[in-house]
Amino acid sequence: HSTNPNDALSNIVYNLVIDAWSRRIGHKSGERANEVLRRMIKNYKQTKNPSLRPDVISYTGVMKAYVTHPDGGKEALQILDEMKEQFKSGNVNAKPDFKAYAVAIDACVRNGLSIEAERLLDELD
Repeated sequence: HSTNPNDALSNIVYNLVIDAWSRRIGHKSGERANEVLRRMIKNYKQTKNPSLRPDVISYTGVMKAYVTHPDGGKEALQILDEMKEQFKSGNVNAKPDFKAYAVAIDACVRNGLSIEAERLLDELD
C-alpha cells in the first residue's frame, strides 16, 4: 500500500472542486477552475495514475465556470479544443459530449460569439 497521497487521488476529487468553482458567480471562477484542471493534469503526468486523467466532466466543468466570464466564449472554445485534442491523442474519457457542446455554445452566446456558437452547432449536426 502506497503512502503517496497522489496514489489515492482521482479525478473525482478534482472534478468536485472544479464543479464548486463553476457554481460561483464571479469573473475569477473560470481561472480558478482552470487552475484546478492544470493541477490535475500536472499530477497525472507526474504520477501516470490513470484515475487522475481529466475527463469530459473535468473539461465541461471548467467551461461552465467560464460561462459568465467576460472572455468566457473564447476560453470555452480553447477548453473544447483541448478536449478534442486529448480525445484524439487517446484519452477516450475526454470525448466532448452533447453537454460539453451545450456549455461551450452557452458561453459563446453570452459573450456575443454567435458565429462560433453556430459553428459548434454545425459540428453537432
